[in-house]
Amino acid sequence: MVDSTDASKITGITANGSRLEEHIGTINLSSAGYNIANNDIFNTLYIKGEFWSAFDQYEMRSGDYGIHLVIGIDNGEAAGETKRYDRLDLRLSALKDMFGNPYAFKIYTPQEIVCTLSSWPTNAKEIYVYLYQNNNFEYYDYNNQAVQRLTIPYLDKEETTEISNIKVKNVAVGFGSEIASIADNRLKIYTNNT
Repeated sequence: MVDSTDASKITGITANGSRLEEHIGTINLSSAGYNIANNDIFNTLYIKGEFWSAFDQYEMRSGDYGIHLVIGIDNGEAAGETKRYDRLDLRLSALKDMFGNPYAFKIYTPQEIVCTLSSWPTNAKEIYVYLYQNNNFEYYDYNNQAVQRLTIPYLDKEETTEISNIKVKNVAVGFGSEIASIADNRLKIYTNNT
């Protein structure tokens, strides 16, 4: 398991807000203690986070949020340069992957997913971890008998500081192998402990 953030860090974002993503952390694969960069042994990724949301007063109709991973690939153009690369666009999605009502997590609620990869990308150097929202939050308004777009909550009258109504903490990303992919009944175990 590679923690992508300080466990005490809380990252927040606003549904339908001005930002679609908030950076949580970056995992440097060469310095994480794992020889992952060009290793085809790892064919699974584990994504975990504890989510809080503030929509329980609405009859939500739509709106997706979660954790988004972006793989950084060494493009070979210059030493040390990396580029954003979305080939493995992996997400822990509120609408597809979470248990419970993702619009009413009144306490931090753990959610996780294991993704199987067909192959590990060559020259993978970093994994960028983001909290995302898809800017598509709507609810059903019983007074107007219509679907309404969720308005952005602001901290101030000038509407310059958005209030985060989606938060995540204790985010982690792990790497693994399926049993079927381990040859000769041998397993190499990596650890950060010395």
